[in-house]
Amino acid sequence: MKNQKQPSQINVIYRDPKNITIAVLVLLVLIFGVMTFFKKDSLYKYKLEQLKKEYDKERALRDSLDTEIFKVNNELAALKVREKELSKEVARLDTEINTAKETANLYQKELDRTHVLLEETRKQIKQLKSNPPNRTGNKLLESLKLKTQ
Repeated sequence: MKNQKQPSQINVIYRDPKNITIAVLVLLVLIFGVMTFFKKDSLYKYKLEQLKKEYDKERALRDSLDTEIFKVNNELAALKVREKELSKEVARLDTEINTAKETANLYQKELDRTHVLLEETRKQIKQLKSNPPNRTGNKLLESLKLKTQ
């Protein structure tokens, strides 16, 4: 039995059809995997370029919107400051208006009193013109003294 050669285990593996099929499939998978890995797909490149362009547009839009938001926030802050100033001015003017109304009411009351006094004086003048005082003696002398002084 020493003369009989036993088949080596490597030869047995290569002669089994299942093992050969598995080896061929593994080899094909490796070949296609390597080809896919190193192959640059043109559709993939096109879509990648489109996505990069879209990303750049979106980034530019975002940056411009950020700039606009910053400007609007600055304008809003300036308007708030202006609003406070105008509110103070309105309050001051309201105070002046109320003071002017009070003063006008006082002058109106004084004017009304003056009109009443003027009417009374006109009535007295009219009455004196229609009925002059008849003075004689001492009353006439006193009246002349008062008029000459």
